[in-house]
Amino acid sequence: MVIFPPVASGSKITIGPGTVISFNNRMGIQWGGGGADIDVIGTPSKPVKIIGNKSTSSLQGGLGMFNGQGKVANCIISENGCSGIAEIAGATLLQGFTSVSSCIIAGNTGDGIHLDDNAVSHSIPMSISNVTFANNTQSAMEITATNLNTT
Repeated sequence: MVIFPPVASGSKITIGPGTVISFNNRMGIQWGGGGADIDVIGTPSKPVKIIGNKSTSSLQGGLGMFNGQGKVANCIISENGCSGIAEIAGATLLQGFTSVSSCIIAGNTGDGIHLDDNAVSHSIPMSISNVTFANNTQSAMEITATNLNTT
C-alpha cells in the first residue's frame, strides 16, 4: 500500500482492526501523506498484521512513514525484509508516528524501529509503550536523528 501526495492536509486515513498486509514485494505500507494523518490501529483481539513484506533497504519498513504523522497501536509487525517501522523525516514540524503502543515488532531483517531525522533540525515527539521487540536482525530501535524527542 503506497500512499503519496496529493493527500489534502488535514485528511485522515485509518487502517483498522483485522487488516492484514502481507508478503508483498515492497514495504507493507509506505506513507508519504503530505501532512495528512494515518492511524494504524487494531484491537487486542483483532490486531493489524504487517507480515513478510520485502524491501531493498533496512532503512525502509514494513510500515514506512516519509511525510505526515499518525499513531500505531495493537499491531503485529514481523518477518519483514526490512525494518519493522521506519520513519524518515522531512521538513514539516511534528511529523512521524507520535505513538507506538501495544505492538509486537519481531523477526524483521532491519531494526525493530528505525528513526532517521538527520536532514532537518526539529523535534519529533514519539511515545512508545507496551511494545515487545524480539529477534530483529539489527537493533530493537535505531535512532540516527540529530534532534529527536522520544518519551
